[in-house]
Amino acid sequence: MADTVLSSQAGSLGSYDGQSLSLSSSLVSVILVDGLSLTMTTDQAVWADGVLTYTVVIANVSGEYPYTAPVVTTVLDPTLVTLVDNSVIANGTPLVLDTDYTFDVLTGTLIVTLDDIAIAGETTLTFQVQKVV
Repeated sequence: MADTVLSSQAGSLGSYDGQSLSLSSSLVSVILVDGLSLTMTTDQAVWADGVLTYTVVIANVSGEYPYTAPVVTTVLDPTLVTLVDNSVIANGTPLVLDTDYTFDVLTGTLIVTLDDIAIAGETTLTFQVQKVV
């Protein structure tokens, strides 16, 4: 199966607190695979304080195959944020550090091992970060 990559980025120009401001999102790249989708969102587009919640949804819309042994990896900038303790949750169930997931505070790498995703199934993974002070 050949992979096709779709990439996009959003931007905005405006004024904030009397200052001209230009905002841009990160470049988002998606590998198009028939039957599977992965989305990653945050609960805030502009984050001032408190915690920021990430949500990753993997959907298996295939009518043929389960998605087996999925592992989600994301790299957070360790100079800006750190993972909130006990905040990694899959389908409403809290996950256990060093059993279900690992987090390297030096590199900001979060690796989560998920259960298989059945045909027409979906897994929702959430985790929270806080700013490094």
